Amino acid sequence: MKSCVPHACRHGNDVVLRQEQDVLDTWFSSGLWPFSTLGWPQTEPRPSDLARFYPTTILETGHDILFFWVARMVMMGIECTGQVPFSTIYLHGLVIALRLAVCQRTGPLTKIAHCISGARAAS
Repeated sequence: MKSCVPHACRHGNDVVLRQEQDVLDTWFSSGLWPFSTLGWPQTEPRPSDLARFYPTTILETGHDILFFWVARMVMMGIECTGQVPFSTIYLHGLVIALRLAVCQRTGPLTKIAHCISGARAAS
């Protein structure tokens, strides 16, 4: 059996595939977000939003991305600016699938508190 390069097996020998070089990976760029959105690395000639708003006080997020995005933000902030980007992380709760299903059965205008109490009653 003849072996071939994986893309040639799928697309034919006359197809040349090349990886784009001018991209930022989502996980990598998430680490840059707290300071790159404020003008980093440009800090001259006038004071930037970076000098005014970085570091900030609090980041509010769900616990599901704590180690995927938030840890990267802290590590990249320290590495690129010398400062931790925020001093407090507020983790909010998430509505899970079971509670969402209860809400969908009772209608789209149901208050979330009713949905949550309904999920507790059903379990």
